[in-house]
Amino acid sequence: MASAPGSSREELVAATQGRSFWIFDDLPLLHQAILALFDQRNTPERTALLVKLAMLELHQAEDSATFIPLPHEPRCRRAADIVLRAPAASHDIETLAQKVGTSARTLSRLFASETQLSFKSWCQRARIAAAIERLSMGNNVSVKKLAAELGYASVPAFSHAFRQVTGKTPTEFVDTK
Repeated sequence: MASAPGSSREELVAATQGRSFWIFDDLPLLHQAILALFDQRNTPERTALLVKLAMLELHQAEDSATFIPLPHEPRCRRAADIVLRAPAASHDIETLAQKVGTSARTLSRLFASETQLSFKSWCQRARIAAAIERLSMGNNVSVKKLAAELGYASVPAFSHAFRQVTGKTPTEFVDTK
């Protein structure tokens, strides 16, 4: 049996080193624990417990549907940032590669090695992350309208992509919130 995660901020940082991700509402306890760590009124005992909780929850976040791996290589990261600023846009790898000063083939290889996802799959995750963010706001956004805003040709295409990434349809996701 593995040993329990540590309880220092340094151990939390070490555990997350090289792992950049967005956490969504399916891990609200982790989200709240991380936010609570920044409370300046924390006692050392509370901080230790919050770090331990965050470490335990982080272990649960290993599911690939709960994060978007962010590349660290500078050209690849610039390309990722462009996509994340406008996830609904159609991002052609050739054009994006030119913008970041590399070839499409190199950018494709970098995405695969840095994120373990193809460029196309990574862009799909970025679009689905934007959808999850909108659906999580709880303001009764129409799935049809959201699909159109994110550049999907149809609601079924959007639902299929959403299910591929999250394991749920957009409607199922909203119903389980």
